[in-house]
Amino acid sequence: MENGPNPKVPKMGLLLTGLQLQHAEWDQTDGALQDSFSSQPCPLPPVSISTQARRGKDAPVSAGLGMYSCPVYMTGPFGTTKLHSKNILMHLPLPTRLSPDTCIQRRVHVCSP
Repeated sequence: MENGPNPKVPKMGLLLTGLQLQHAEWDQTDGALQDSFSSQPCPLPPVSISTQARRGKDAPVSAGLGMYSCPVYMTGPFGTTKLHSKNILMHLPLPTRLSPDTCIQRRVHVCSP
């Protein structure tokens, strides 16, 4: 996954736009999840994704940052989202300043309109 202000569309992948982060905030400067005190969704920058073979354990992005496998849900009618594992479209590996356990407890997720 590549994220940033101008990600490239991969030949064998997708460019996702309009994703909304819930229960956390996206730090544009560091490109990582961080704590949020707002109940409002936070827009994610465009995200370029493609498939690739798994290579063992993924290392943290940089010192002090972990990785959170963030679930992506389709937003339902009138903005409702049913947070159930059967409704997960995919997972985005997002760098985070929060511990992955904290993200799970807060139900940090992304909605695709």
